[in-house]
Amino acid sequence: MAMRLGTPEKIRILQRKLYCKAKAQPAFRFYGLYDKICRDDILRHAYGLARANAGASGVDGMSFEQIEARDLEVWLAGLREELISKTYRPDPVRRVMIPNPDGGEAFQAHVVSYADDFVILSRGRAVEALTWTKAVMTRLGLSINEAKTSLKDARQERFDFLGYAFGPHYYKANGRRYLGASPSKKSVQRLKTKVANLLTPGHTEPWEEVRDRLNRSLRGWSNYFAYGTCRPAFRGMDQYVTERVRAFLARRHKVHGRGNRRFTYDVIHGERGVLALERLPRTASPWAWQ
Repeated sequence: MAMRLGTPEKIRILQRKLYCKAKAQPAFRFYGLYDKICRDDILRHAYGLARANAGASGVDGMSFEQIEARDLEVWLAGLREELISKTYRPDPVRRVMIPNPDGGEAFQAHVVSYADDFVILSRGRAVEALTWTKAVMTRLGLSINEAKTSLKDARQERFDFLGYAFGPHYYKANGRRYLGASPSKKSVQRLKTKVANLLTPGHTEPWEEVRDRLNRSLRGWSNYFAYGTCRPAFRGMDQYVTERVRAFLARRHKVHGRGNRRFTYDVIHGERGVLALERLPRTASPWAWQ
């Protein structure tokens, strides 16, 4: 028998609000629910429910034990980033054994889903590759979104995929160019927005709770973006987080001015316990590349 997992209070409040709204206005359409799915607490609770259900592995064969052995935080952070950037896609084929109604041998069925975001890399003949792709899609009864489809020379211009910006990068010391990957501007901005929303004056939770929620977001983000050129983005994020935390603590403690003397960088990332991304050890390559 599966273990019953209680619903956290914040999720229960959200459920209650949605229920009351739907009850009061049956014709109302909830178009803004997608961002709720991406919330850390909801993803964590959904994982807990799936684990408590003791279900079998998916088509990838990955078990809960394997996920946790490799690092659950990294896995959840990767999933959240894919959901936010709308690049998450389930595995393409899930085999299902359907019992024969006559009691004979079960037969296999395949539930197919389609990926609608992909990148084709080639050393040349890119136009031919695009033409071939369109022809194949047409034969499958599908079409390409022309507005989102483009040809780029990755040696000269960047493109975003899975939260990363791929293409030419430059060494700060000498200006030399190299091909690499780094957190995209959109990914950086999403984290900044999340930090800003967490550190608003309206949050009255104890500092320890605020700090822990902030650190979970920072650690998950840094784990996902451990690949490639991350130090400049990490350094900029540390500066942004320091400024936001300082303003938050200065307001809470009614400090005159900006609080630069009382809440220095070392105090915020030392005594106050906020993670500094640049100080975190680099992890193994994220799952996006495995």
